[in-house]
Amino acid sequence: MRLGQPLTLAFATCLGVSPGVVAIMGTSCISVLKSMGQVPGLLLENVRRQSCEAGCEPRLDIWDKYAKEAVLRPLVEDGAKHCEAPESQEAVFNFLDQIFQKIKLQCSEKLSSESHFCDHPERLKPFVDCAKANAIPNSISSLPMVLPYMSERTCKNTNDYATSSQLWEHDFPKHLAKYIHQCHEL
Repeated sequence: MRLGQPLTLAFATCLGVSPGVVAIMGTSCISVLKSMGQVPGLLLENVRRQSCEAGCEPRLDIWDKYAKEAVLRPLVEDGAKHCEAPESQEAVFNFLDQIFQKIKLQCSEKLSSESHFCDHPERLKPFVDCAKANAIPNSISSLPMVLPYMSERTCKNTNDYATSSQLWEHDFPKHLAKYIHQCHEL
């Protein structure tokens, strides 16, 4: 057992993932769950940087109205190609949407009705903190949706993509641009 494996096993146990599940999924799959803890912050940072500069004022409700289909679906398609896992595309889309829906339910009261993601960072901090705190538990509770598609190889590829410049500097901005071009009409 490599040095990283005991640490991953300890982390997984702290997350409430049984050692049996770790043995089935592999350590790269646990790393994907850890990466999910970073995604809400990276997502908000990228939405703020690109949308706010364009004069948009994205709100939480834009997810269901527009972003889920126009941004997430093609982004998952890009990710499935990058990770060489096209068969998992619909399950991953539903998995990510379910995580977002749970975070929205758990954290939406942390935003005032006038709040948008270009507000002052201090006004957004309670929401961001809530989203970060709930990302990993929500990933774990939604895990059965994607478990059939998880292998050491796909998890490694997914983890690499989730933290890559390909995702955050190319694919996400490309799909978010669709929203930015229409943000004042939505």
